[in-house]
Amino acid sequence: MATVRPLPRAVPRPGQWMVPIHGRKCAPRAAATTVESGAPPVVRPGPAQLPVEGSRLARSWSNLEFLVVKVTRRCNLSCSYCYEDIGSGSDMTLDTFMRMADAAFDSTDRDRVGFLFHGGEPTLLDVGWYRAAMDYADGVARGAGKTAEYTIQSNLVRLDQPFLDLFLERGVSIGVSMDGPPEMNDDSRGAGSAVVRNFMRAKSAGLQVSVLATINHSNWNRMPEVIHWLRTDLGERRFKANVAYPVGAGLDAQPLTGEQIFKARKDILDHMLETGGNGVIEANLERELIKFADKRGCGKSLCDGQLCGAGSRVLGVTPEGNLLPCGRFEWNDRAWSLGNIGQTDEDAFRSRGEQLRRFWGASDYNWADCGTCRARHMCSYSCQAFVVRSKRQLNIECAPTLSLYDYLVEQPQGRVEALVATLKLHSAMGTAEYRDGGSSYNDYGYNDKGYNDAGYTDR
Repeated sequence: MATVRPLPRAVPRPGQWMVPIHGRKCAPRAAATTVESGAPPVVRPGPAQLPVEGSRLARSWSNLEFLVVKVTRRCNLSCSYCYEDIGSGSDMTLDTFMRMADAAFDSTDRDRVGFLFHGGEPTLLDVGWYRAAMDYADGVARGAGKTAEYTIQSNLVRLDQPFLDLFLERGVSIGVSMDGPPEMNDDSRGAGSAVVRNFMRAKSAGLQVSVLATINHSNWNRMPEVIHWLRTDLGERRFKANVAYPVGAGLDAQPLTGEQIFKARKDILDHMLETGGNGVIEANLERELIKFADKRGCGKSLCDGQLCGAGSRVLGVTPEGNLLPCGRFEWNDRAWSLGNIGQTDEDAFRSRGEQLRRFWGASDYNWADCGTCRARHMCSYSCQAFVVRSKRQLNIECAPTLSLYDYLVEQPQGRVEALVATLKLHSAMGTAEYRDGGSSYNDYGYNDKGYNDAGYTDR
């Protein structure tokens, strides 16, 4: 097996920004992207033109597919890396939800709208609230000749029989935030045993339940244990592992290094290679492997491209009805707010367009070399929301992706291709969803119909 070379640290110098690449450094950035030595990069004005989808949003919600509905700012856990600002306060009222559903179905050209119930911890609301909310949204959808679909991202600590009954009745899929076996989960999240117990309870009841793990400081070097636990204890063959960024509750934490992220992902990849795709499959790697083998990028999906669906195909909605480009912003994020769902005047539309231009133009030094990068066809480009919210505003997944690409190139001929053939056989990514990105919000509903990776990294 090829030797994996360590990644050097990126060190800013006056006049240039160097990015680590699998044992060597890339060319200096252009002068336009310079930063002072030791200082965080400065956010510069965005490009003159929005992406096409962003321009359309400035006028309407015609492309809208998913709403990340932050129903509460409360939570019953206190995860060390949570990207939210958890605290006390009011929950979303039914009136706010109804106004949101009215606006969404009245504006979108899509045949269906996905509602991802998010938080905080969404099960802290009463089950009756969800029944009333879904009843209303279903009625509005029928009147518009469309369909409403529902997912929830939960830590499952508070899952009880009334919630189980409702989720079964309404076909609600569940994304469960778990970082590994209970003792590992407790290092950064807590309540590990209760989460596993309720996960198995939901599975036994026939609900569609997906595991969302976060690669963080407590588990980056323990992925083989996580995989063994998933397969042996939970009987799971799929999961998703997102990288924790230093935002929200973890704003002052040290980010994972390129070496740490690469090791975690390499350990998962080695398992997939060794089992030929017949063991545990990680959703992010699955998609990247298929793109690597086909030597071309996928079509647009909501979370898996240099220009994602933020602010156009997906919107975050706070308990107060304020709009965010996606669900990966804090409920009280004023810097990137898109106003309120009740604001429909010309000034509001214009302001949203300007805000989205600023969002896409922020920290663009991270993407300066993407067009010529050797790993560009397999890259998922990280998350712009997490990048702009972090103090250093760096894409910490760039160097690990290049290392992963080099590692794949070094594999014996036919080994990766055989794995990809199996992945395509067993995965929807081998069909329509892979070709055009489908309609799944790729950071959540990695294995089905929704944006149900809702805790996309944390909570």
